[in-house]
Amino acid sequence: MIYKQTKISELKYINGEFMFKKNAFKCKNTKLLLSAFTLLSITLIASCSGGGDTEFTVIKGAEIGAFNQAQANMGKKIFSEKCASCHKYDIKLVGPPLGTVVKRRSTDYILSQILHPDKMIANNDTTKALLAKFLTQMPNQHLNMIEAKAVLMHLTDVSNGGGK
Repeated sequence: MIYKQTKISELKYINGEFMFKKNAFKCKNTKLLLSAFTLLSITLIASCSGGGDTEFTVIKGAEIGAFNQAQANMGKKIFSEKCASCHKYDIKLVGPPLGTVVKRRSTDYILSQILHPDKMIANNDTTKALLAKFLTQMPNQHLNMIEAKAVLMHLTDVSNGGGK
């Protein structure tokens, strides 16, 4: 195959082949070249798009288990002491309403936001968008995993119509 530095304006595409307008030579591997270019383009676009469903969270693979009323009650107490000054269930206060947060966000996201709000604001696009909307960064309440899961259990209870 002959390679020559050329301008795009000197090329034309005829019957599946690129040719110089002066007809100096044909590039016989046009389909291979186009296939490689298409694959490369798709790969680059996919790598720049943020990976689709992949979202940064500090906590990975967390589970809260079956509903536990005692745990939900503990979460309600923690929520009223640590969260209620900024969050309500159905209305915006300082932060967003949390009555249906379990339907909008993953368990990993919610636990990460409760336990590591500083890392989430630095790395999570959803958290950054919430900061832009509500103009107040969530402070770290220094809960442990058991307490955070209790708050999540309480929010699950509220989302299902109980626990308010």
